[in-house]
Amino acid sequence: MDEQFQKDPVGTKEKLAKVKEEFNQKRYKRKVRTYRSWWLVVAVFVVIFVIISLIGALTSSRFDIYKIEVANKNSLSIREGDIIRKINCKEHSNIFLTSRRVLSKRLEKAYPRIEKVTIERKGINTLIVNITEREPIGMLAAITPETYIDRDGVIFRHDINNKRQNANIPEIIGLAGPETKLAEGQELNAKYLDNAVNIIKLATSTNDSIGIIINIKTITVDNKGNVTLELREGTIVYLGLKDNVDKMLRVKMALSVLEGEGVKPDKLEYIDARSFNLETGLGFVYKRKK
Repeated sequence: MDEQFQKDPVGTKEKLAKVKEEFNQKRYKRKVRTYRSWWLVVAVFVVIFVIISLIGALTSSRFDIYKIEVANKNSLSIREGDIIRKINCKEHSNIFLTSRRVLSKRLEKAYPRIEKVTIERKGINTLIVNITEREPIGMLAAITPETYIDRDGVIFRHDINNKRQNANIPEIIGLAGPETKLAEGQELNAKYLDNAVNIIKLATSTNDSIGIIINIKTITVDNKGNVTLELREGTIVYLGLKDNVDKMLRVKMALSVLEGEGVKPDKLEYIDARSFNLETGLGFVYKRKK
C-alpha cells in the first residue's frame, strides 16, 4: 500500500475518497431504512388507534342522540313537539350514523309549507334543527282549506290556528277553483301564474327607486289573462292584458307622485292603465272619489 502510495499518491487518495464516500452512502441508506421502518410502525399504530376510536364512537352509547332542539321554534307555525315527532329519529340512534339529510327530507315531506331544513350536531348527543318556512305571497280564492302560494308558485297550507297567518296577503282570483287538483309542495300549474306572482312581487317590493308598497286586497285574472287589482283602500286598478309588470311599475310611480301631492290611494276610485302606451306615456287614466 505504501509502495503504491509512493508510486501514485494522487490515485491512491482518490480511491480512498471513493471508498469513504461509498461507506457514507451505505450508512445513510441504512439510516433512511431505519427511519422509514419506525415511521411505518408509528403509522400502523395511528391507523389502529383511529379504527378503534371510530368503532368506539359508532357503537358506544356515549354518542347516542338524547336531545333534538328546534332553533327557531318561536317563529314557526309548526309546534316543536310535532316537528320532533315527524323527524322520527329512533331512540338511541348514534349521532354519527344518523343521516341528517334523511331526517331533513322526512320533515320537508311531512310539511310542504317548509321550504328548507338544516340539521346540525351540537356536542355528541344533540341535534339542532333549523327550519325555513315558505312565505305566502298570495292566497288562492275559493279553495278550502285556505291554500297559499309562495314566490316560486309552490302550493302549501297553514294550520287553522296558524299564528303567523297574515291578513294582508292578497287573494288571487281566477288561477284555481274548487275543481282544480292541488298538490301541496308542487308548483301551481296555471297559465297566468307568473304574471300574477310578478305583479304581487313588484307591488310589495321596496327595493326599487320608488320605495312604496301597494297593499293589494285581490288580484283577479280572467280566462284571457286580463288583470284587475283591488287595493285595500278600495281603489280599483285595471292593468289589462299586456305589459302588466311594466304597467304596475308605472302605477307605483303614479301613486307615489299623487301621494306627494296629498292624494292618497283611498281618495282614488280607480286607475286605468289598460290603454297605457309604454313608449309615449299616454293613456294612463285615474279618477278621484267624489
